[in-house]
Amino acid sequence: AGSGFAHDEEELRRIAGQGLTLSPTTEVLLEESILGWKEYELELMRDRNDNVVVVCSIENFDPMGVHTGDSITVAPAMTLTDREYQRLR
Repeated sequence: AGSGFAHDEEELRRIAGQGLTLSPTTEVLLEESILGWKEYELELMRDRNDNVVVVCSIENFDPMGVHTGDSITVAPAMTLTDREYQRLR
């Protein structure tokens, strides 16, 4: 009912127009998509001297937006490049 993903201006105009037509308040909400993003977690241990060690990297299998507690996860993360992993550390 007026929702969708727009990949170009023409699709945006069509989807937003349909949403405005169907909306009882003639309003639509536009948000930037996070489609294709990935979600990772790093499990850490920190001591009182602020030394940190990464214990485990975890990758969420489900797309962004699925709560981590409801998501299938894989450990260690499998699709991070070494450069990406080092940046997260």
